[in-house]
Amino acid sequence: MNTIEVVGASQVAASYQGRIISMRWQQQSPPLHEFAAIACPEEEDGGFSVFALHYPGVVSQGETIEEAQANIAEAFLAILESSRKHGRSMEYSFSPVVDAALRCVRFRVTVNG
Repeated sequence: MNTIEVVGASQVAASYQGRIISMRWQQQSPPLHEFAAIACPEEEDGGFSVFALHYPGVVSQGETIEEAQANIAEAFLAILESSRKHGRSMEYSFSPVVDAALRCVRFRVTVNG
């Protein structure tokens, strides 16, 4: 199970012609992260290897495409949580970390965290 940490609260004020007409406290929702991933079939063992295209080290696998997609989202969140715990940003690569093979499937993943 993934846990989502609420980072903090922000004060939201609505104004009309420079006057504050209402003020309330609102919790920030967890940020959405969207990234590209690629799933490639494993010829010998079956199943799929899956990679986050621009995040080195974010890799996983699954017996089906659906399982591989869920597993790469979990891997991304685990590395994100570890990076935050150690006061670092996740490593990002402007060029893809893996080349797409002919039978690979590219998809987008969106996670809360």
